[in-house]
Amino acid sequence: MHPTQYILAMWIVMTVVYVPSMLVGSPLRQRACWSALRTKKKYIFMVGCGSATSYLIVLYALSFTKASYVVALREVSIVFGTIFGILFLKEPAQATKIVGGLLVAAGLITIKFLG
Repeated sequence: MHPTQYILAMWIVMTVVYVPSMLVGSPLRQRACWSALRTKKKYIFMVGCGSATSYLIVLYALSFTKASYVVALREVSIVFGTIFGILFLKEPAQATKIVGGLLVAAGLITIKFLG
């Protein structure tokens, strides 16, 4: 199956699963879901497109190189998440976050040069 067909199938399945779950449950939950759909359309669209695009890039990369390289490179999101969290969200720069980010970065550099 082509990666774009796979992504489209994923969207269809997620829609079939998630939309009914919004309609079931407490009235408070239903109002919250519909309110979010009305007021946060732009963000929902951006997250959906970004998620699908990133997964499509991963599937595309898998067709060019070893899966172990692609899987390891995906973990760079931990490094960026740590940096962005500290810089933009003003999260505390805990030693465990910094050490973890540095270990991931060191692992990626090791894979790059020692493959």
